[in-house]
Amino acid sequence: MTAELIVRTAGPAGRLTLNRPEALNAVTMPMVRAMRAALDAWRNDERIAHVVLDAAPGKAFAAGGDLKSLYDSRPGGPAEDAAFHRTFWREEYELISAIHSYPKPFISLIDGIVMGGGVGVAVHGSHAVVTERAVVAMPECGIGLIPDVGGTYLLSRPTLVGEASEARRRAIGLFLGLTGQRMSAASAIAEGFATHHVASERLSGLLAALEAPGTTAGQALADFSSQPAGPPHAGLPLERIADAFSLPDVPTIIAHLERAGDAWSRTTLATLAEKSPLSLVVAHRAFAEGSLHRHLDRNLEMEYRLVSRCYEVGDFLEGIRAQVIDKDRRPRWLHRSPADIPDDLVDFMFSSLDTDDLML
Repeated sequence: MTAELIVRTAGPAGRLTLNRPEALNAVTMPMVRAMRAALDAWRNDERIAHVVLDAAPGKAFAAGGDLKSLYDSRPGGPAEDAAFHRTFWREEYELISAIHSYPKPFISLIDGIVMGGGVGVAVHGSHAVVTERAVVAMPECGIGLIPDVGGTYLLSRPTLVGEASEARRRAIGLFLGLTGQRMSAASAIAEGFATHHVASERLSGLLAALEAPGTTAGQALADFSSQPAGPPHAGLPLERIADAFSLPDVPTIIAHLERAGDAWSRTTLATLAEKSPLSLVVAHRAFAEGSLHRHLDRNLEMEYRLVSRCYEVGDFLEGIRAQVIDKDRRPRWLHRSPADIPDDLVDFMFSSLDTDDLML
C-alpha cells in the first residue's frame, strides 16, 4: 500500500483505490508502479477473480496525470531530470496495455470527473462503469499535448450508434478530441469510454456484490446496471459537427466554421483558438493514423512518440505553465495558427525516437 494508491483484497476482489483527493486523484509515477505491481501479483492468484478500481470520494475519479511532476522535471526545473517524462509515459502506457490485456475482469467505477491520464487507467479494462455524475473528456490539446493514453484509439473508432456513415462517426470523435468537449455517461458509453451505467446511489451495493464470494463480475453488473439518462451528446449539433470535422485538415475545418458564422460555429472557433495550434494539427493526423490500427498497443506506441515530442519540442511545458502553474490562462504557443505549422515539423513529431521507441 502507498499513501496515493490503496491496495487490498476483499473476498474474490482485488481492490485498487486512487487516493489523492486533494489533487483530484491525478495519477503519479508511484501510483502507476503500485498498480502494475498489484496486477502482476494477482494475475495468477486463484483467490482473486476480478480487480476493482475506484477512487477516494470527491468530485473527481482522476482528473489526469501528475502534470506538476512532469513540469518540475523540465530542463532547469526544481526536479530536473531529462529522462523522467519518457519514463513516466513509458510505464503509464505499459500499465494501460497490461490493463487492456488483463486475463481477469478489470472493473473501474467512475463516479465524477475523469480526464487524460485518469482515462488511461479507467477505461481500457474489460468493464468501465460510469454513474450519472461522471464527466469524461480528453482536453490535452489545451495544454499542448494530444489526446493520448489510448485516446487516439478510442476516438478514432466509429462507435456512435445512429450515425450511418463511418467517416461521420469518426468526425464526431475528432471533434471530441480537438475541442476537449465533455461527455456525459450516455456519451461515454456511446463513444466506447464505458461499458455500463450504474446509479451513484447503487455503487456501494455493486461493490458489496463484487466482494461477495461466488459472485462473478458479469452477474454483479447485470444486477446493478441501468440505462443512463438522455441520449448521447444531447444538445450537440451532430450533423454540423460531422460536416465540419470530416474535412481533411484543421485549417480547412476552421475555414468552414468561419464561413458558417452561426453561434455554434463561433463558439467552436473560440474553443479551438484556445488550443495549441501544433497540438491540433498533430492530433488530427494522429486520429487519421490511429484509425488504421487494429490494436490499442499500436496507438500507444504512436502516442508515446508524440507526447515525447510535445514535451521536448512542442507546446506542452508552456501549456502546463499557463493552465496549471501560473494559471494565467494565456499560453504563448509556438505558432499563431494551425495554418502556420510546417509539414516537416509534423513529420518530425511522428518520427521514431530511435532506440527509445515504445514497443508493446
